[in-house]
Amino acid sequence: TTSDENSTKGEMTTTPSPSSCSVSLRAYTKMMMHASKYPYWSVDGLCVGRVAGESLEVTDAVPLFHNGTLGPMLEAATVMVERFAQLQDGAVVAYYYANEHADDESQGRAPVVGSGLGNTVGLLRISGERLEDPADHGLDLAVPRGGNQWAPGTVTVDASPTAQNLFLDAADEGLDLVDVDLHLNDVSKDWRNIHINNWLAQKTSS
Repeated sequence: TTSDENSTKGEMTTTPSPSSCSVSLRAYTKMMMHASKYPYWSVDGLCVGRVAGESLEVTDAVPLFHNGTLGPMLEAATVMVERFAQLQDGAVVAYYYANEHADDESQGRAPVVGSGLGNTVGLLRISGERLEDPADHGLDLAVPRGGNQWAPGTVTVDASPTAQNLFLDAADEGLDLVDVDLHLNDVSKDWRNIHINNWLAQKTSS
């Protein structure tokens, strides 16, 4: 085998590392509703979408837990979401989380969870401090750089500042978000939150 052949093989197997993330209004609203519903608890979930070059495109979010669940429950929930993503011709592209205390800006266990999901999965932290600014979407991105190393990335939300605040309207109107945690206690509750999708469609079409 020549050195040129080895070089070509290496290039073929290299996956570009993501450096940015775009988040749909649907995904953003669900993440914010999750954090708002449990303001004194840590919450987490998975983001569904696709990897486009060096960008993560998040189209939907699935709220997982509000009690810091790890182990078999997290693994089972991840399998559920991966199947859900595949039905939409997508994949799990990010793990989102909000810490228990609004002023806690640490990554906590997120890098451990993210590393277990693959080398193109980003970490989206809901920053309590940033959300104090009404004009700030409040999301921080960390992207994998190999060897359990993470680097900051850029985040954009595909919605106007007014639309970004629709999660507040949802709460005012009594719209309830269901995470996998609740679904496991009552399987009649739909963790896909299709009712929120429908509500958003009505709000944004008017």
